[in-house]
Amino acid sequence: MANEDERFFLFAIQTILHGYPRLMSELIKAEGSASGVFTGDRIRFRDLFGYQESAWLKFKNFNDWKKLEKIWNHAKASLTSIICICDESYPRMLREIVDPPLAITVRGRGELRLNIPCVGIVGSRKANSDGKRLAFEIAGSLCESGFCIVSGMAYGVDAAAHRGALDAQGNTIAVFGCGLDHIYPAEHLSLSQKISDNGLLLSEFPIGIRPYPSYFPQRNRIISGMSLGVLIVQAAHSSGSLITAKLALEQGREVFAVPGVGGSWAVAGSNGLIRDGATLVESVDDMLGIVERELEKWPDLKKSGHFEDDVGKGSTLLSFFPKRGEVTVDELIKKTGMETSKILMEITKLTLGGEILELPGRRFRIGR
Repeated sequence: MANEDERFFLFAIQTILHGYPRLMSELIKAEGSASGVFTGDRIRFRDLFGYQESAWLKFKNFNDWKKLEKIWNHAKASLTSIICICDESYPRMLREIVDPPLAITVRGRGELRLNIPCVGIVGSRKANSDGKRLAFEIAGSLCESGFCIVSGMAYGVDAAAHRGALDAQGNTIAVFGCGLDHIYPAEHLSLSQKISDNGLLLSEFPIGIRPYPSYFPQRNRIISGMSLGVLIVQAAHSSGSLITAKLALEQGREVFAVPGVGGSWAVAGSNGLIRDGATLVESVDDMLGIVERELEKWPDLKKSGHFEDDVGKGSTLLSFFPKRGEVTVDELIKKTGMETSKILMEITKLTLGGEILELPGRRFRIGR
């Protein structure tokens, strides 16, 4: 792992240029380190930005380090975790794509889930009952086989896939196209909480960044980049899911598609993918053999044992939690005599590991 200063400057570049992933990678390649990017006159990087004047001005004029430190510290205090590309827990497969995020923010049950084999499932927001049922069933079956489901928490297929994973008591990761403090769509607040309690919420966008149309195609490269393969369910000809399929192919990932009745605009994109060589899927059996073979290319990835993480185990703070009932940070400070910063750090680890749960009003209880 890099030192804390290098991690902070990786986060700085990610925060300033979060809408320009390719530029961020080029800056690091040009300088060799994130901290070096901010040493000396930034004008030396002007040619890298080309005609992207808005990005250049954001980078050239940035000097609000106090605000950035506030965001950095707030993320840690708000039970989220910032994972930089140099960290061991950063998703190995995502690190290999052309334009990986330099830093991601996660919230949920343990960073270790980021390096178990994933399969992406995306599709129509207006999927019919058959499409949602199939996404639900395949997600559950994949989880039972040790895979994690990655999707975008959108209406329709995405939500069905997350729910299928949760129903199977498996792992699922929701990738946001905004900061983790903005639930989108807002109607999925309850679903996001269930995912946070049992899986992970993940974003490359800093806390405070609102949803924006161009951020969702950008988000899709993370869904495909983390996955051994991506399943497309009921995609129309101009569906955003086809962007994910295109990105998956560019990243060397497998593409699967569920066929639909010919002549329907709602499945024209899915059927087109099959005509172009995507694997036709009618049940999970059509996928398992292929994703198992893909997994052999990534020997460091370990199949999931569902929620058997070790994050947080052994913490002395747990002994000060009541077996039943709730406790606040102030109460823990009085009971333990520990410094506030140390308690907040332990609480973050325990929450990420699922050992404790956060309740409204910044109260906590034993999670298992």
